[in-house]
Amino acid sequence: MGLKQGITIDRKVLLFEIERRCFFPECNSRLFVSLTKQEAFDYDGFECTACERWNDDVLTKSDVPDWWVELQSKHEIAN
Repeated sequence: MGLKQGITIDRKVLLFEIERRCFFPECNSRLFVSLTKQEAFDYDGFECTACERWNDDVLTKSDVPDWWVELQSKHEIAN
């Protein structure tokens, strides 16, 4: 018997979700924001789906632990 041949596909997280609350006290809606890795690099906030107001926000290390170092280095280069 010979070796089985097949295709190996590297699996990577292409999409993840972060939980946030609208920062406006009169709204305070719970939201889930879905981001791709590329979107995470550009993330600077979200629009609340309930009150439709913009919320300035940044990602934290707990949001993207696997990409934190890469994300930080990209932000340092941009600034």
